[in-house]
Amino acid sequence: RNGHNHAILLHSRLNDNDRRRKIDRLNQLRSGRKYVVIATQVIEAGVDMTSDVLISELAPANSLVQRFGRFLRYKDEVDGCAYIWYDASLINSKNYKVYDGNLCHKTKEYLEKNRGNINLHVPNDAGGYSHLINYVYSIENFVVNRRLKEEFLLTFTNPDNIASVVSKFLDLEGSFVRDAELIPVMPASINESIPISYRLFLRLLDKGIVTSVILNDGSEKEINKSKLKSFKNALKYMIRENVIAFRINCYYDEELGLIIPEDGNYE
Repeated sequence: RNGHNHAILLHSRLNDNDRRRKIDRLNQLRSGRKYVVIATQVIEAGVDMTSDVLISELAPANSLVQRFGRFLRYKDEVDGCAYIWYDASLINSKNYKVYDGNLCHKTKEYLEKNRGNINLHVPNDAGGYSHLINYVYSIENFVVNRRLKEEFLLTFTNPDNIASVVSKFLDLEGSFVRDAELIPVMPASINESIPISYRLFLRLLDKGIVTSVILNDGSEKEINKSKLKSFKNALKYMIRENVIAFRINCYYDEELGLIIPEDGNYE
């Protein structure tokens, strides 16, 4: 890390303060100096940056379009190189890492067929990304469930309908807008929670790394593992017990974020 002030790491396992600090530093570096940003999907939204070299792993078309919005972003930028790589062993699988495997396969297929004739910055030119989007996604991806729409309107337009809102929140497992199962955790070294995936949370729980629950009043108590066997049950447990986060025996670094060593040494 020392001596690499122009390298910035961005991912979801940073607390809010450190994420803002890194983005502020990135904004300062944009004034003519070279920099390197290593990022996960968090770079796709809410980060105003540009680059003349982009190296991205394969992702569904909509995600790639967002990432290319951080490549040659401004009108006076015309020269650059972009590379998209993929794990060949996974390309025909049901899932490609965290993504739908079929969407990734179709994205790769289109990119290979149209190599050199794609413009991922504009939608409707001859090589614009609307053609990629139309190739990858079928009409079924955009069909609105009218019954669900009406149910949502009835639920959220009635201010006295709190019980229904909470019930719907639990039915959708914690998110009204995205497909994500996130659990707040708090390393011993900081007093801010960090969201991690429920799948990772279960791994830490099995290894004994999750040590206690932190309640709304700041107190901590022993975990009831039987209440955490599904994400929906975990949400119910957190709401019922006023849990704000789970204490984990992991290390947090302000530059690297939450560190979870693979060797099992979590000190």
